[in-house]
Amino acid sequence: MKQPCLPQGFTHWLIYGIGPTINQIASGGGSKFTEGVNSTNQPGYTGPAPPQGHGLHHYYFWLYALDVELGLKPNMNREQLLNAIADHVIEQGRLVGVYEQK
Repeated sequence: MKQPCLPQGFTHWLIYGIGPTINQIASGGGSKFTEGVNSTNQPGYTGPAPPQGHGLHHYYFWLYALDVELGLKPNMNREQLLNAIADHVIEQGRLVGVYEQK
């Protein structure tokens, strides 16, 4: 099994328990997954807000495919989640978005 890559930086949103038949997430999230806590230690999405004139910021979206459904508890943080799934990752993908506030 692959060990998950350990992303660093601010966590804007953490969701997990997304079933294999889910192919989209509704605006506002919906209820077809479990939500963890972001870097403000709160559930929910915190949007990009780089300081004005700070330059281009990169935003990483990670997706991990697991070999089993783990039924993880809500409100885990990124480190707890990555430790919980470490032995079950069979594939991972990353999408990078960029944003700059001029």
